[in-house]
Amino acid sequence: MAATAIFLRYGFKKTSMDDVARAAGVSRQGLYLYFDTKDRLFSEALQHLMSHLISAARAAAEDGNLSLRDRLLGAFEAVHCSAFHNASREDALELLQSAQSAAGTLLVQSERDLMGIAAALLTEAGVADRWEQAGVTVAELSEQLLMSAKGIKASVDTLAAYRERMLIAIRIVMRGP
Repeated sequence: MAATAIFLRYGFKKTSMDDVARAAGVSRQGLYLYFDTKDRLFSEALQHLMSHLISAARAAAEDGNLSLRDRLLGAFEAVHCSAFHNASREDALELLQSAQSAAGTLLVQSERDLMGIAAALLTEAGVADRWEQAGVTVAELSEQLLMSAKGIKASVDTLAAYRERMLIAIRIVMRGP
């Protein structure tokens, strides 16, 4: 969806319906036939993006050619990497704030989906059992990985830095109590 790329590039506030229409190869009036407001267009673009990101996370998690560490990293990276490729830090933060206002429940569900992917991987590998014996559930463990990923994403400027710090969080979880 052309709108997704434009919103990622410029943020919500700086994106105009004219920008999206040009990117989609339609007239502004034609765009308004499908989306009566920029907010509705943004909501649809966000839904499309999150569906794509969660599908990519599932694909990374299911790649049997990768180690558990790389499958976990791939799942989190699939969801978080677009912020490093398409938007400045300022625009990415503005876009995230707009997304939380426009489609907070969609973002919450996407986070739950990502935690479910992580929990399934940790359970499959037996990591969850070791933590369970120490009193930490697989849900709590996957939530901690998500919170680490979100904090890392907000504090680094490059994908390489994100990967490096996420690998530390994953190693800690895999090592166990």
